[in-house]
Amino acid sequence: MKKVLATILAAIIIVFSINTYAASDSIDSIEIKATLMDDGALMVSEVWKATPMTGTEFYIPKTNMRDIVITDYEVYDEVGPYETVKDWDVDASFDEKARKCGINETSDGIELCFGKSDLNKNKTYTLTYTMRNAAQSFDDMDGFNIRFVNDQMDPAPNKVSFELSLESGEINEDNARVWGFGSSSNIVFEGGKVIVHEINDFGPANHLTVLFGLNKGVINPISLGSGTFEEMKERAMQGSDYHNRDEENIPEDIDEGEDDYEDGGFLNGLNKATNMLMGPFRLAFIAIVTAFASMLFSKAIKKKEGKLPEDVDYYRDLPIGGSIILNNFIYSQFHSFSVRNLVAAYFLKWIKDGNIEVINEKFKKGFIFKRDVAEDCFAIIKEPANADSMERELFDLVERASGEDRILRNAELTRAFERGNKATYFVQKYKDISSLESEKARLSTQETRLVFYKYDKLTMRGREEAIKQKGFIKFLKDFTLINEREAVEVALWDDYLVLAALFGLGEKVLNKFKMIDPNYTYAGYSGMDPLVMYHVVNHVGTAMSHVYENHASSSSSSSGGGGGMSFGGGGGFSAGSSGGGGR
Repeated sequence: MKKVLATILAAIIIVFSINTYAASDSIDSIEIKATLMDDGALMVSEVWKATPMTGTEFYIPKTNMRDIVITDYEVYDEVGPYETVKDWDVDASFDEKARKCGINETSDGIELCFGKSDLNKNKTYTLTYTMRNAAQSFDDMDGFNIRFVNDQMDPAPNKVSFELSLESGEINEDNARVWGFGSSSNIVFEGGKVIVHEINDFGPANHLTVLFGLNKGVINPISLGSGTFEEMKERAMQGSDYHNRDEENIPEDIDEGEDDYEDGGFLNGLNKATNMLMGPFRLAFIAIVTAFASMLFSKAIKKKEGKLPEDVDYYRDLPIGGSIILNNFIYSQFHSFSVRNLVAAYFLKWIKDGNIEVINEKFKKGFIFKRDVAEDCFAIIKEPANADSMERELFDLVERASGEDRILRNAELTRAFERGNKATYFVQKYKDISSLESEKARLSTQETRLVFYKYDKLTMRGREEAIKQKGFIKFLKDFTLINEREAVEVALWDDYLVLAALFGLGEKVLNKFKMIDPNYTYAGYSGMDPLVMYHVVNHVGTAMSHVYENHASSSSSSSGGGGGMSFGGGGGFSAGSSGGGGR
């Protein structure tokens, strides 16, 4: 009898647990994009892909607000905008909160809240708000330490991504420093932005805290920070592994003990070190120092020589005949090299030219419990005609990765790019070959500074093409406005999109196309929305970029040059907390 009762009790517990689990909210992903304004404000957009199952609202606690003020808070979903409620009542009913949003003031900060609706349905919520006084002015740098995603969320998102850009100008290694906390993923400079590519294993213990500093003069924050940026950084570094990375880079044969200097102590040791340098290593030492100085000097000269006019005329033709390798070379002289944009441009070109096709493949996934999964893949059709050597090399890599069935799945290309040091090798070779191709086209020449360091200098023709390219980018950005005045040849739109992707403007340009012609399709794919296709292609570029960054990541992360984040640390953050999710 006891066994029977125990069995029944166990069954009740299991059923109850399953029902409780089934009734829990879930957040598949949170995608954050923040734009830093000149006055230090942050314009933030958060896209939540979630499934509400129970309760009445989602919420984001934000504490440690110092002088930060949240304004212009809005929420909308697939149907449209939510009604903004001035005084949010957390105890209101489900119906009273449905399709409404508001800010709840708490004893230690605020909560951004929005009501649930359409339970047990996959929803996409877009939250926008302005975080005023986010960046502060310090004597040494301008910046912030902000928690963008909290730990201990219930539910925690499965995936998180982050992007930070400037309202005007680019963010790069020359004018900024960045560190990330709460995860072991990478935070990198890419395409003039700070990027955290999709973190796929985010959980309750994770958070996303970003410490970001800009050189003085890039922006003009109105909020004055207390102390220095370096002091804020040191507080954030406590408990992190960034300092450990610095220590790991100290050569093992260096001993801090006094015995190495024998009778002469420190001065004798210094003399020994000097004599060593004056010996067989002298030339190597001089070469390294000279090369480093030459690199800094030539970098400044290159920047001065390469400056383009601020205002240029629209250019409607495809710059440099639409060549991806030459356009990428010219673009990279003034912007950061982007693996993601480069790969996305090639994939769009191959789709347009019939070299590959986007297909939706169904297959079984799972080790014990098999389930049907549908995935957008690429069918390999034929090799590209008239391709440059690097396009052929990338296509060969794609073709080999697709296997015998010639169907390229997401994981296959990632694995191919991860083998050995293929990612770093391909990117470095691409840069070298594009430089040679540019010289052949008389767009650039190799210049040398202080004997050791070489760099690419645009010729007069190269500068002319760079100005045309800048005019073309201006044309793409103002595409909707121009089309109101004059008809733009629709037949060129597919070609425009390839280069738009290369310049990081693909989604924006696609939206402009759809505004002018809602029936626009890319390369004749009438069964697939071009925005969906673009996201599929961009996902491939992002995956390959992520692999490359993992290989390229090094000790530069500890000095703020981007790289692996630290799971620990991040203390002293503002505008964040622990907890949040659904309730």
